[in-house]
Amino acid sequence: MIEKMAAVIVPTLEADDLLGITATKETDCIIVSEDKDLKTIPALLFNPAKDSAPRLISEFEADYHHMTQTLTGDAVDGFQGCPTIGPKTAEKILKDCTTSADLWDAVLATFKKHKLSEEVALVQAQVARICRDTDFDTNTGKVIPWMPKQ
Repeated sequence: MIEKMAAVIVPTLEADDLLGITATKETDCIIVSEDKDLKTIPALLFNPAKDSAPRLISEFEADYHHMTQTLTGDAVDGFQGCPTIGPKTAEKILKDCTTSADLWDAVLATFKKHKLSEEVALVQAQVARICRDTDFDTNTGKVIPWMPKQ
């Protein structure tokens, strides 16, 4: 792939993180993937199994999906989310949110309702996050952990 397709490897990043960083940095980029997790990236996304054309995921929609993942967890990616919260419950929790700050407030309230700390919620949000351009320091090659917007 490196020789024939100009593939890129960044040793400190998973492939989905590299996709997220590239797609939020470059204006002429389309992510082509069937992975639902990539709906957490504000970019053009084309799912060949479901879409007839690429669609633009807004920043709020990407944040919504990020917070949904934070609540529900992802067994494949190895994090739990908030106990007993599945996709339908997450949708009910987030349905009235209109800003990214509202989304975080709803997530935090849900974790607290389950007797879990803000630190636990933050860790779940950080592991659920697929990196965007603002989440990676190109000078150090290190991921900048996600923090809620104030």
